[in-house]
Amino acid sequence: MVVYLMMVFDVGLVDTFGAALWYCDMVMLWLVVITLFDSQLGLVHGATPQEVPYHQRG
Repeated sequence: MVVYLMMVFDVGLVDTFGAALWYCDMVMLWLVVITLFDSQLGLVHGATPQEVPYHQRG
């Protein structure tokens, strides 16, 4: 939801900042997706089952 609101907000600034904000939004979106998968599955960094609780504590 936060990312969606940021994208809507950035639409009004495209004429001023160009594609830089769109690129930043794409990077942030991928970081959020990677973080969610990493915390839930522990597979992004090749975590073993013993390491999964460590990711969830963070």
